[in-house]
Amino acid sequence: MTRNIHRHPFYEMIFVIQGELTIEVDLKKHFVKEGSILLFSPLQIHHPEKVTKKYTCVLIRFYPMLFENADFLKDISVFNYDLISLNEEYFNKCRTVLKELIEEFNSDLPLKNIAIGNLLKNFLIALQRSIPEDTSEKSVEDVFSKFNYLIVENEFKIAKPSYYAEELRISSRSLNEITKRNTGFAAGEYIKSKTIFEAQRLLCYTSLTVKEIAYALGFDAVAYFSRFFKKAANISAIEYRKEFLSNNKVS
Repeated sequence: MTRNIHRHPFYEMIFVIQGELTIEVDLKKHFVKEGSILLFSPLQIHHPEKVTKKYTCVLIRFYPMLFENADFLKDISVFNYDLISLNEEYFNKCRTVLKELIEEFNSDLPLKNIAIGNLLKNFLIALQRSIPEDTSEKSVEDVFSKFNYLIVENEFKIAKPSYYAEELRISSRSLNEITKRNTGFAAGEYIKSKTIFEAQRLLCYTSLTVKEIAYALGFDAVAYFSRFFKKAANISAIEYRKEFLSNNKVS
């Protein structure tokens, strides 16, 4: 493959302070302007940004183990979004915390890593609070956020809803209802859509063979994966890759 793509095992955020840019994330282009934050979960694929106007931004990257409480990322939903646009109040709050974070990062003070973890947590909490939230929906949103976190942690492998229900300590029926409420799809269909989308990313952005992709996504047989993909995409995996490469030739 000749396309210049980025995929990392850590979380990333691009906080646009001034100007604007466009960036492609998982086959979808985003227009990002001042006061917006792009968020990338581990394993998402994104292209280097294309400048539309001169811009200033801050790139933040971190691993989950930075936080003392390993479950913190499961308790927030900000990484369910690709893009968050901040109003003036939260833009200023995030900038203030970000300034402290940068100062701490550039320091040699004792307990530096703990301080950075705490400041980053404050930054993410401010982001979370910037999202309009109906308190009656909070518990449902929390479970759905944790569900998405587990799907990423499982590297989008095909799995039954019961697997995730057990991990979330809820019934399969409850998970199904929560997923339908948030997406309109049953839990099983939602999981399949995530697996299919990951297959499409791997076909478009890597040189892995169809067989390698099938096994990476938890399929015991390539034939099963091929039928699964064609049923969902209405095209074979090989033809999907050919069509993408044909439409995205690098000059």
